[in-house]
Amino acid sequence: MKKCNIDESKFDIDSLNLSCWKEESLRPIYIFIKIYDNEQDLLANWEELNNTIAIDFQSTLEDEVAIWNLYLIFLVKEKVAIDHKYKIEQDKYSTRKIVEDMCLPNLTDQDIEQLINKYILFTDLKIQDRELNNKKYTSDSQIYTTLKDIEKLDDEKILTILSSLEKDTSL
Repeated sequence: MKKCNIDESKFDIDSLNLSCWKEESLRPIYIFIKIYDNEQDLLANWEELNNTIAIDFQSTLEDEVAIWNLYLIFLVKEKVAIDHKYKIEQDKYSTRKIVEDMCLPNLTDQDIEQLINKYILFTDLKIQDRELNNKKYTSDSQIYTTLKDIEKLDDEKILTILSSLEKDTSL
């Protein structure tokens, strides 16, 4: 993942105080980061920013997958009410949105990469190795008893079993 420079003349991320990150694992994923001081600034500006991204950036993309792989992460230095977070994050127009509140005032690129990994790429997941359970399954049920050696059954016997199951379920 790397910070990206966008060369679109209509879309000036610097004037919008945005940073853009791009992940190119399979298809491009564009992630825009916008920092707000408080909830009021977020609420007053998030829709217009999202619309600007849609019109000036998303509309210029040619890759059908990249068009729908846009994220907009709002980092807010103060607390944001849960209902406001929900409203913004559930808005499906143009980008997938994430609101992270109570952010440190001076986030580093490494901090932002960690947030992207946490919310989008999930590379922070820790997967534990587990031993496979190789215990042989057994049951006294009629279905298990009938089907446990299915590879030994011929077609006629399978049809008989299926027919009998259909009769039982039609009651």
